[in-house]
Amino acid sequence: KLQEEISRHREEKTQFAVLQIDIDRFSSINESYDHNVGDDLLRQFAKRLRKSLPHKLNPCRIGPDEFAVIIPTIKENREAVNFCTDIQQNLASPFLVKQKEMNITCSIGIVIYPVNGEDDRELLRNVDLATFKAKDENGNHYSFYTEEMNLRILEKFTLENGLRKAVDNNELKIYLQPIVDKDRNIAREEVLLRWQHPENGLIPPDRFIPIAEESRIIIPMSEWLLKTCCSISKEEQRKLAINISAVQLFSEGFLEFIASLCHESKITAGQIEFEITESVFLHDMRHVNRILYAIKDFGIRLAIDDFGTGYSSFTYLKDLPIDVLKIDKTFVREIGKDSKSEAITKTIVTLANTLNLTVVAEGVETEEQFEFLKAIGCHRFQGYLFQKPQPYKIKSESKTSA
Repeated sequence: KLQEEISRHREEKTQFAVLQIDIDRFSSINESYDHNVGDDLLRQFAKRLRKSLPHKLNPCRIGPDEFAVIIPTIKENREAVNFCTDIQQNLASPFLVKQKEMNITCSIGIVIYPVNGEDDRELLRNVDLATFKAKDENGNHYSFYTEEMNLRILEKFTLENGLRKAVDNNELKIYLQPIVDKDRNIAREEVLLRWQHPENGLIPPDRFIPIAEESRIIIPMSEWLLKTCCSISKEEQRKLAINISAVQLFSEGFLEFIASLCHESKITAGQIEFEITESVFLHDMRHVNRILYAIKDFGIRLAIDDFGTGYSSFTYLKDLPIDVLKIDKTFVREIGKDSKSEAITKTIVTLANTLNLTVVAEGVETEEQFEFLKAIGCHRFQGYLFQKPQPYKIKSESKTSA
């Protein structure tokens, strides 16, 4: 079909567009539910996608969670944008799959013939790059192909290949940042991962963690980190908070790995805390419940990181074995500047206290923020006011008062 369109438009000297539509987080859905749920969702998605398009346009499935559609004879990019908008709006209402409501979004890549490619191979390659860019915007976006994407993809593949060797080459470095109480004494330390690249220097996590998650390199990376942190906690009696990716949390064998690790390291209950983000609650809540309660049974505390920015419901806080809420720094930085952010912060602190949860404020940088947070009943504080993340050193003095 694509080759036919190329031949026709070449003769007519006209343009057409190819849209590639990719279901966001479909692999996570398959991991959280059985494959019957995934298959049913695909059927409903395809049906709704067809209804989003004019009668003569038929999308075809080109991958496990990917569809493509050819938009013939377009004169300007805006026409392709209109199709993308219609598709995403039609997908906005929840899907009902096996009595479960699911909110599904999609990422759309766009190429224009002949501007972005003169043969089918080039067009398909470039629409892939455009789709990757759309997904890189956290989904529910569309993106036109540009030449710069080749450089970005090359960088991504270079980083991904480097990451595969990073653990074996001792390039991953542990940094610790204290979480302090009202008297500025260290109550716990958050473990932060940095990558000391042999050529590019220190690479921050926001550049390599998304790549690690997408490629699932995050699983062996996290296993190395957890083993190392349990050893540090046991030998030095340090209370550590470790970020756990949803990819790691829902991976096959994760609970067995944690059980074995806790048995071998013999860490004291409460020494280790796992920080999870609200994105975890996009999964089947029965499955989430089972995993989190199992983790609690191992003596590990649970914290919701960046609270207030994601998907969590207050109902989940009542039902799940959560110990800690961490207020996202986007609210904390507005203290003294924005009354709405202050009101949200007060509400979260009140909620946490009512539910007997420890509440931690992230991103505290000024004395004014610190005093405000203490006054409204916040228990713990983290940020540059107390200490920036420091490279971990054995027998470090960083466990003394900040």
